[in-house]
Amino acid sequence: MKRLTQRGRDLKVAILKGEDFTAGAMSGKQTEDTCYHETGRLDGQAWNLLRDDNPGYVVYSYSTPIAWFVSSRPFGSQWSDSMATKAYWTVPDRRYSVTTSRHQNIVRSALESMGLTYEQ
Repeated sequence: MKRLTQRGRDLKVAILKGEDFTAGAMSGKQTEDTCYHETGRLDGQAWNLLRDDNPGYVVYSYSTPIAWFVSSRPFGSQWSDSMATKAYWTVPDRRYSVTTSRHQNIVRSALESMGLTYEQ
């Protein structure tokens, strides 16, 4: 697992590529072949969404999922146009601590820098 700082381009690249990383209290984990995810302080509605999405990649702040990527293909596999509507990011619109808000902004900034949209 990569150890990164919360400043700089490498963290955003790791998020966009779906790479496992730790950066202080922030982390990203590929979660293929599992339907269990740490839920931390995620509320019921967002937890249900996470469970139903069964994402392949989750970004955490402390132990709370703050963003996740859902795709019908694992990271690194061949992309096809037929999969385009099946892949999306979710960044729940929830408020937590100042630190977690900063982590959420890092994820949003990474996605927006590539012109990617996300569900809230």
